[in-house]
Amino acid sequence: IEWSWVNNGAYSSLSVVVNGSVVDELDGAGESYSQAGSESGFYRLRLVADTDDGGAGCTATSALSAEVLVGAFLVCDAPTGGNTITSVLPPVMHTIDVTGAPDSVGDIDARLTITHTFQGDLTIDLANPSGTSIRLHDRQGGGDNDFDVIYSDTGTPNLGVGYAEGLILQPYDATAGIGFLSDLIDVTDPSFPNGEWTVTVEDVVANDNGTYDEGCLAIYEGCPIGRPEDLTCEYDFWEGFYPIVLNWTNTDDYDSITVLRNGVVVIVLTGDEDSYTDNWPAAFTAGYNEYTILAASVADGCDRVSLPCEVAIGLREICAAQAVEVTSVGGAVSTIDWQALDFVLADSDGQDSIDIEAAEIRVDIATADVGDLDLTVFSPSGTSVTLLDNHGGGTGDCQIVFGLDGIPLDVLSSANNQTEPPTRFLPAESGSSLDAWLDEDAQGEWLLFATTDGVAATVNEWCVRIYPDDFFAIDDTPHFIRGDADRDGVLNILLDAARVLDWGFGSASVPPCFAAADADGNDNLNVLLDPLYLLWFAFDNGPPPPAPFPECGRTEINFYLDCDVWDFCP
Repeated sequence: IEWSWVNNGAYSSLSVVVNGSVVDELDGAGESYSQAGSESGFYRLRLVADTDDGGAGCTATSALSAEVLVGAFLVCDAPTGGNTITSVLPPVMHTIDVTGAPDSVGDIDARLTITHTFQGDLTIDLANPSGTSIRLHDRQGGGDNDFDVIYSDTGTPNLGVGYAEGLILQPYDATAGIGFLSDLIDVTDPSFPNGEWTVTVEDVVANDNGTYDEGCLAIYEGCPIGRPEDLTCEYDFWEGFYPIVLNWTNTDDYDSITVLRNGVVVIVLTGDEDSYTDNWPAAFTAGYNEYTILAASVADGCDRVSLPCEVAIGLREICAAQAVEVTSVGGAVSTIDWQALDFVLADSDGQDSIDIEAAEIRVDIATADVGDLDLTVFSPSGTSVTLLDNHGGGTGDCQIVFGLDGIPLDVLSSANNQTEPPTRFLPAESGSSLDAWLDEDAQGEWLLFATTDGVAATVNEWCVRIYPDDFFAIDDTPHFIRGDADRDGVLNILLDAARVLDWGFGSASVPPCFAAADADGNDNLNVLLDPLYLLWFAFDNGPPPPAPFPECGRTEINFYLDCDVWDFCP
């Protein structure tokens, strides 16, 4: 860093003060200083000039500090209004919108400029885009004026002084070992740090007032390796039960790859793997399951996480093929022909139908004001549910999912414009719920009717997601012999045990009926324990396999222990 200045007198010496510490003493005529080997971060320089003055001596400190930022992505924003700080108004909440920042973050600093006549009246908080917040300032400073401060985890301990003097200080709670800026780094969110950060300034004591002038974030790049890209998840219940296949692209040399399902480690692979088949769906949850890939570099001592992919388990989603234009002249109609394609389960009445256990509706809307829209969806049976009814005034484009377990639509605002996986909302209609469609047949024509009271809108896409009750309580259960893993209609201890072992260790195809291969009947096919259970029964007087055994029969099974042929008994 090359610093320079203009002297305003004759000095005997100059002290160079960087970030509050004297780093060098110069001859009084010096007007520049070179600071070598600077690490990433904020640097603020002040000068203290000394004059001998016949032996009496005096000093003068530069009225202004010079500032430079090394090795960081800087975002600053000054409010254009609504920035008055006073106890009679709500707290000032200022948004710093971060876009284009490095997708790997190692550290964060915050710089704030505030005009106020009593530092001790204020509390200041900083929240990241996901809402996690820390306290930067908590009524320290007494009656001193104004703030010109940089908050950094590596700054000087925050002891209640120096807020207007250009110092670099730790956040308030950091002195107690908590509330560091690093706590705001979200390594599980691949879009971090991009998004809306919020600075909240509150005046908690009457009389003194001020203004919030500017907020800045300095974002320092973290792990230097590239993250895995192009992650895809493939699963189709309608092809039968079976694994989820993951594929991705490695963009760097990694030492290990960790596959996570819903944030839980599934398996750790070698660093050159670029695919994985998840064969254990007993751990899945009905609905959306999210996968991410975590790549690690030992040499760099850090990890990178991929963008997530989602896969729907136990449901089918069908979307409208074309967008719908909605104007104030009349209404707009869109239909979806929801069919179960080639896979239809018989319900308890023996009829071919897909009875609704639960349903969700997803809409993607382009508009200047969602509050002008009314949306109503009709099931194939004609049962209607009003989803939107002039809610979300002032909110623009958004994606929303309506479900049984959502939150009230009154909270819809520009702060929660949704992308997948979105928050689920309850329908707008008072007393209404998507359970109005419970037990109806999902198959047939679903209809969306949209109107607007004002600005035009476009329903870019709307989708019907169905959870059929058959998925959770299958009445037409498979006909099999417990332990008959090779599906030959008889139990041969050695051959059937070997069939499961061969599949488990990669030398045979998937067993044709997982329920039959589950020899101990615990609803979990284990490639070691189930073969051992058969051998224990045959050769060491162990307990016999549970029903259906020894004759062919039916029993309720775990949905995930499916069979590709449901009736193969002699």
